[in-house]
Amino acid sequence: MSATTADVTSPTQARIAPGNQALAAAFRFETAARWVARGGLIAILLVFGLFKFTAEEAAAIKGMAEHSPFLGWLYGITSTQGASNVIGVTELLIATLLAAHRWLPRAAAAGGIWAAGMFVITLSFLVTTPGVLKDPSAFGFLIKDVFLFGAALTAAAESLRAVARAGARP
Repeated sequence: MSATTADVTSPTQARIAPGNQALAAAFRFETAARWVARGGLIAILLVFGLFKFTAEEAAAIKGMAEHSPFLGWLYGITSTQGASNVIGVTELLIATLLAAHRWLPRAAAAGGIWAAGMFVITLSFLVTTPGVLKDPSAFGFLIKDVFLFGAALTAAAESLRAVARAGARP
């Protein structure tokens, strides 16, 4: 019985028929894509999370975050820098959870889901921030989060598969 591309989801689930180099290559590309997506997501969260602790970044995000129904409340209870620090700590925590995939896939799945939620929040700035659609740099900064949202969903799915595989072991 040979597997078709329709019923094969990973190289560990089925043997690749001899001579099917395209399917074998697809598995290698998918594996590489998952590593690049997760690694890139972690790197971006680490870098931007660390930037949140600078005065320049705190001032730069205030204009968008203060209009958000999800984040605006932070500015009512803390300073501009304090709000940015909370956001930075959150980004660093999510990056750490995502990086733990190999050892703690359940925690990494939570990190992927939290990252996806975070990118939904930042994408909401497109409709909650006055004038953002007229500012090419702000619009470009935010629209990249569509891709990061996809990477977060991919990371969450990969970690959830690892959790399911671990639960299926005898």
